[in-house]
Amino acid sequence: MNESDFIQLREAGWRRRLTPEEDRQLRSWLLEHPQSAEEWRDETALNTALASLPDVPVPSNFTALVLQQVDRAAASENRSATTAGWWQRLRFGWLPRWAGATAAVLLLGAGGWQYQNFRHQQMAHGLVQFSFAAAAVPEPQVFEDFDAIRRLNPAPPATDEALFVALNQ
Repeated sequence: MNESDFIQLREAGWRRRLTPEEDRQLRSWLLEHPQSAEEWRDETALNTALASLPDVPVPSNFTALVLQQVDRAAASENRSATTAGWWQRLRFGWLPRWAGATAAVLLLGAGGWQYQNFRHQQMAHGLVQFSFAAAAVPEPQVFEDFDAIRRLNPAPPATDEALFVALNQ
């Protein structure tokens, strides 16, 4: 006998008295598993107490009364759902989706605007740097007279000895 057989015997004890064969199997199980003995005693005491209770008379229209209660509960639930229904539909329906979509569009738009501003600032910075670099370039007329200017002040070519003296000073 295994634990599932013990559970089946316990459930059979809820409905009826056990047969002598089932009782023998149960006793052998309880000898092998003493921890289940107290559980079985509690089950037996509860079954005996429940069997001694008198049957309660049920009205002939019991089913109809139960169904009426169910209908009343459903109607009150529907009534409360219709009064709060528009708010529930608004709260759980399209409003969160619309708000989420609006937030996403606004974030994307703000991000695009920031990126465009950043690109414009980079372009302006590049133009400023280019204008400073272009201002540092001499006029083309300077290069036309370059040979004449060079002939005015001829510098002697540097020799290795002159460089050595200049480096040691």
